[in-house]
Amino acid sequence: MSTAKKFTSKINNQALYHISFLDRPFFGDPQAEKRSQKRESLYYSFDLPTKSYNDVVTRHLKRIDLPSTAIYSRVHMDRRLFSKATSQGYHPSKNTVIALALAFKLTYDETQEMLMAAGYYLSSTHKPDMIVIYFINKGEYDLVTINSALRDEKCPLIIMNEKKLDDHLRRRR
Repeated sequence: MSTAKKFTSKINNQALYHISFLDRPFFGDPQAEKRSQKRESLYYSFDLPTKSYNDVVTRHLKRIDLPSTAIYSRVHMDRRLFSKATSQGYHPSKNTVIALALAFKLTYDETQEMLMAAGYYLSSTHKPDMIVIYFINKGEYDLVTINSALRDEKCPLIIMNEKKLDDHLRRRR
C-alpha cells in the first residue's frame, strides 16, 4: 500500500471511530449517559412551530374582539402595514410582530409563541429584547414608553422613527 493510501485509510478509520463513539456511550465515563441524553434533547428542541403565524394572529384578533382601527392605533401602526401583517402568506419583521403583540396586550409566553410562529424570539441576552421583555412582564404595553426606553439605551425603535416618537412625547407633556 502506498503512503497516500495508508494516510487515507487512517483518516477513514479515525472518522469511523468518531462516528461510532457518538453512537454508544464511552465505558468508564459516568457522564456519558448524561451527554448522550443532552445531545438527543438538542435534536428534539429544533421542532418547527405547530401553528402558523397567521393562525396565531387570527386567534388573538378574535379573542380581543376590537375593531382593527383600535388595534393598530394602539401601537401607531400604519393601516396598510397592519393589513399586510395580518394577511395570509406575509412574513413580517420582528418589530412588526412585537408591535402586534403589544397591541394585543399579550403576555410574555403568548408574545414568544407569536414570535416563534413568525420565526423569531425574544432573547434575554439582547438589550432591546430585554427592554421589551421588562415592559411586557410589567404589563406596560404603551409603545411610546417602550420606544423612549429603547432610545435612552441607544437601541433601535419598534415601528416608529425618532421624529414620530418626539412628536408623541411632546404631546404628552
